[in-house]
Amino acid sequence: MIDAVVVAHGSGARARRCINALRRSSQPPERIVLVDTSADGAALAAIPEAEPWLHRIARPDNPGYGAAANDGIAATDAAYVLVMNDDVFVDRDAIEHLVDHADSEPDVACVGPDFRDLDGARQEGAFRFPGVAQAAIDAWPAPAWLRRGRLNGRVAADGVPVDIDHPLGACMLLRRLAVDLVGGFSPDYWMYCEEIDLCRRLKDYGWRVAQVPAARVWHVGGASTGRQPDRMLAQLYRSRARWYRTHTPPSVAAVALAAMRWGLRARSALDEAAGRSVTGVRGALVALDER
Repeated sequence: MIDAVVVAHGSGARARRCINALRRSSQPPERIVLVDTSADGAALAAIPEAEPWLHRIARPDNPGYGAAANDGIAATDAAYVLVMNDDVFVDRDAIEHLVDHADSEPDVACVGPDFRDLDGARQEGAFRFPGVAQAAIDAWPAPAWLRRGRLNGRVAADGVPVDIDHPLGACMLLRRLAVDLVGGFSPDYWMYCEEIDLCRRLKDYGWRVAQVPAARVWHVGGASTGRQPDRMLAQLYRSRARWYRTHTPPSVAAVALAAMRWGLRARSALDEAAGRSVTGVRGALVALDER
């Protein structure tokens, strides 16, 4: 009924903890596909090979999160597939809550969980599609209350399932029928925004997206990307620019990109005045204009 795809990069210990949590779930996946995108195959080396429920895929070329997830999805055949990073650990009943909601709402194609830090603090995990306001707020040094608010596209579920535009892509339950109809993740997004693009296309086909707060998962966050902050910042803005150019009218995209440019320039000036490195911000500015 449900399979899982775990995309791992660089840590055998993380992959092992992630998969152990899946196996101990009250509704464990029938098959777990581990896609290792690291050059040294650390995640694959950490997981025993002779497990009937485990399928292993090596992608040392690191094609990006969405393309790696597509490889994993293609190796599954259940009605639902849970796609996740290896730095996510599910609560024992999390999968059960996700599947129950999808079963009860047949036009829901994607269900996201409630994300928590390891100390129990809630992470932002439910969003509206990016607009001009989000472009400006995310780029400018805005206060925390504004970043976490509705104007910045954040959705508060208040303990009950709620329709959203997209979840955080670190863990999402997908209905196979719907994902197959839209062709899976777009490989054009090497990292970041691939879940936003997928959910936009799902909604364009008439499907719904939801978050279920009862499904709690624990998310380390930035476990792989944090090792290359400058490169990942540039990639973040490259993907954001692609999303706006693809999914919004040209006039909206132009304003959103202008807002991001202004915000990044302000951030660069502040960092430079404080004696901090501006390499990452300048790389992000260049990435905005890449096609």
